[in-house]
Amino acid sequence: MTGEPSTPLSQVCVVARDGKRTARWYTKGLGMLPAGRNVFFGKLTERVQAVPRPLLQAFWALDGQRFFQVEIFQYRRPPSRPRRLDWTPADWGYSTVGVHVRDFDSALARLAALGSLPYTDPIGPTGARRVCVPDPDGNIVELYERDPLAGIALPLERPDLEAIVRVLTVSVPDLEGFCARTERGLGLVREELTLHGPEHERLWGLDGAKRRAAVLRGAGVALEVVQYERPSGRPWTDGYRLSDLGYMNFAVGFRDTGEFDRWFAKAQAEGWTAHGKPLEIGIFRVMYLDDQDGFDVEMLRPRTWADRLTGFAASMPYAVAEQLSDAAPADVWARVSDIAGMESWSGLPVRVEEPGPPGVGTRRRLKMMGRWVTEDIVGWDPPKSYAYELSGGSPLSDHHGEVHVLPEGKGSRIRWAVRFKSRIPLTGPLIASALQRRMQQALLGLADDPAVTHAGRQAATG
Repeated sequence: MTGEPSTPLSQVCVVARDGKRTARWYTKGLGMLPAGRNVFFGKLTERVQAVPRPLLQAFWALDGQRFFQVEIFQYRRPPSRPRRLDWTPADWGYSTVGVHVRDFDSALARLAALGSLPYTDPIGPTGARRVCVPDPDGNIVELYERDPLAGIALPLERPDLEAIVRVLTVSVPDLEGFCARTERGLGLVREELTLHGPEHERLWGLDGAKRRAAVLRGAGVALEVVQYERPSGRPWTDGYRLSDLGYMNFAVGFRDTGEFDRWFAKAQAEGWTAHGKPLEIGIFRVMYLDDQDGFDVEMLRPRTWADRLTGFAASMPYAVAEQLSDAAPADVWARVSDIAGMESWSGLPVRVEEPGPPGVGTRRRLKMMGRWVTEDIVGWDPPKSYAYELSGGSPLSDHHGEVHVLPEGKGSRIRWAVRFKSRIPLTGPLIASALQRRMQQALLGLADDPAVTHAGRQAATG
């Protein structure tokens, strides 16, 4: 690990035949959050992408990171052309997205239900397994049971989600040249990290292949740059354009306009050629650039206030409350995990239907927002977190909640997140806002609970 800061790799873009289906694959299959959709067309989009007379629909999905999205484009015009029939990951271009999943077996089961079966059996011991699965268009997605960037990437923004994009692999004709342009021009940082060995080549159908690799990191995502020697990588087919099916590019993202402009100038000085001047339309500032071999990247500065329009905020109701405590995580967990005792700090009437040690299968009823609801514990990971789902008494559907106790300095950060769908149209945001206020009140009660505050004072005095 270098310890140096890096420019965030904030987006991976894939071109799909059916954008809605592929977005559902990432949300329902991998466990990401839906983040809305939009339509792009006309001269301004053409200026950014250099795609003739474009008309496309964009869909977005969020993983557990603070500033990252999967972007899915479906082109209505021009028609997207498929990859060559004999394409392999050795050929030039972005070939594979690597995703760390919280529950390896559950992720495979969800994807199988959507029609995606692994290419091979998993490789590696339990706890560190890997396998590759096709998305709806046959793009390669590698699942990691163990986080390949553990200890390097920052803590997650949304630890309640099932998936985190950690790797994007690109096959290039000149490893060192591409890395130099990307380090100096885009701000990614070289890591002394090996993501794959020769034994992994069979996961994507290149058993016996030989390649060289380097890893560049952009915040919480690693760009694995590979140059194949056997088989030799082939350039794109004649007439290739960005609207063709497959992984299009990645974006480096900025929250500050000055930083965007500084790195945009650096990128051009280091050999990236912009399609034009940055496009500024209020909700974002953006431009695509190509290098000498035709590899494309996006530079993006989305405005935070417009995150719901640009796919950086959840489009389904999502309520989050957080509270800091001076107490150690183990002491906070002792109160959080007392399922029957929740009423003492939350103020919510609670009944446990089946007394006994808490864990998966525990059922409780609690009165929230004026009505009794039934919760089933579906995940139990002491002393870190538990997950639950509503099984009755609620006007909401697909309700999933998680409570996490996270280390924060010498104390703890308690995070309660809930996502759901409302059966009553247009009421989701209002319900989420009311629910979030009630959750925050409950967590304040937890932080002030005598058992927790006493533990916090003891920790502070040593």
